[in-house]
Amino acid sequence: MISKVLVTGGRSPVALDLMRSLSYCGYQVYAAESIPVYLSRASRVVHRHYQVPKPNQAPMDYIVALEAIIRKENIEHLIPTCEETYFVAWGRERLAKSGCRVFTEQLEILRMLHSKWEFVEFLRNQHILFPPTVLVQTDEEIKCCLERLPSGKKYILKPVFSRFAAKVIEIVAPGKDILTVGATPTQPWVLQEYISGKAYCSYSIVRNGNIAAHATYEPSFTAGRGAAICFSAVQHAGIKAWAEHVCHILNFTGQISFDFIESPEGRLYPLECNPRATSGLHFFNAQQIACAFFGVPPMTGEPSTEPKMLALAMLIYGFTGDRARWFESFRKSKDVIFDKRDLGPSLYQCLPPLYFAWLSQINRKSVLEATTLDIEWNGESL
Repeated sequence: MISKVLVTGGRSPVALDLMRSLSYCGYQVYAAESIPVYLSRASRVVHRHYQVPKPNQAPMDYIVALEAIIRKENIEHLIPTCEETYFVAWGRERLAKSGCRVFTEQLEILRMLHSKWEFVEFLRNQHILFPPTVLVQTDEEIKCCLERLPSGKKYILKPVFSRFAAKVIEIVAPGKDILTVGATPTQPWVLQEYISGKAYCSYSIVRNGNIAAHATYEPSFTAGRGAAICFSAVQHAGIKAWAEHVCHILNFTGQISFDFIESPEGRLYPLECNPRATSGLHFFNAQQIACAFFGVPPMTGEPSTEPKMLALAMLIYGFTGDRARWFESFRKSKDVIFDKRDLGPSLYQCLPPLYFAWLSQINRKSVLEATTLDIEWNGESL
């Protein structure tokens, strides 16, 4: 009997890659999205598409819609991929009663990992190294902190809940001319010491505290400050051991990603956590992905070392700065969207950016911010 999997967050390249991988391994894949234009909409591997309510506008309606899909299609597994993960986690127990295995952790754990302050507090309590960080709840607090800090040192200022490094501000103490950011007790920011070194990202698929698949990669080009659009896998035993330790402490189940800086002295500084799918998934083949999620048979082999990229994003965002490095990266990297067995998304991929550009205009947000307008969660009560 064919096993049925519902994947949410079909707008992202990792969701498309996940859907393809599961389909190629014999699973029947369904997609649930809250926007009408999304990347995997054009994929032939999706058995049926469902448009559902916007999670952050109508969370209960969203869960009810997913529940109806699960019952109608006899879905056995639900895998969230983007920030809708938090809403799926909120409704996890109700969805599980429909006979579906929901591949995510409980919301309380996800909130702690998603919050750039609560994550630091967790690291502090576990005696794990992290960059010196303080919580700031007003603009005046920010100014006072910076005036007391050693002159000439660089710091990072970012909202407690944010994504894609879209609102990160680099500042130098004493910072008397810091711009007003609008920090409040309900929308606090963190002030974090800038750590110089080499940037790494990790991605893991985890079941009951045990990592089933893990990739560490270096982002070589990004859209804006944070979203990687060209990346290369590396072997880094220290980062893998670090992720294994944290996932074991939490007895975590789901997808989880961490951003690190490794100092010239070899110290690992975790910067933040994204408890959802990220680009590291692209380094695994279909069989490895299916085995990591479902455990039958156990996953074997290491992630691919072939550089990956989002070719369209590289053309839009990457062609700046060092042109020679860009050409070399573009030549060597494999586009994660193109698949000769599933050409639809490659032909369709120009439409979602136009849709998000339109959303950005009418909502007065950046294009990157527009991609998560309906799914982002900033710690509000649900």
